[in-house]
Amino acid sequence: MYGDHRQIWERIVEVIKSELTPTSYNTWLVHIKPLAIIDDVLFLSTPNTFTKNIINGRYINIIYDAASKATNKLYEIKILS
Repeated sequence: MYGDHRQIWERIVEVIKSELTPTSYNTWLVHIKPLAIIDDVLFLSTPNTFTKNIINGRYINIIYDAASKATNKLYEIKILS
């Protein structure tokens, strides 16, 4: 599945925005870019390793939960930098 990863990410972002403060979202998550969905793995890109580490440490469960709520599907999430 390649074509709809951007639309799926937009739906996930709407859920994330409803659960985080604007400051948290704008500091850490606003620059995440969806790269692809391959075999139920959502690949996301961050601008650098520091941001990737913060997201993996603090926000990955929020992203998993938001993906599940937005799509009614369980995706594996891979964060790349």
